[in-house]
Amino acid sequence: MKKEYEVDVIKLRKIMAERGIITSKELANKADIDKTTISLILHKKRRPSTIVIEKLIKTLSIPTNDAGEIFFKEKLS
Repeated sequence: MKKEYEVDVIKLRKIMAERGIITSKELANKADIDKTTISLILHKKRRPSTIVIEKLIKTLSIPTNDAGEIFFKEKLS
């Protein structure tokens, strides 16, 4: 059976709050990502591309171990 992954939105939002970033628009501006893309990711309607993941990791200063847990959370059926 193929494993599916999703973004752990709760952890991502927690890190955003810790960094003082409250809105998806603010995150989009700081990370240079379209605000619609950020909104879709935060509402679990889209998985981020590698480029978007890299921008989010850099913008939010997410440690490597945490990034794996946030962006590659195993999806439960």
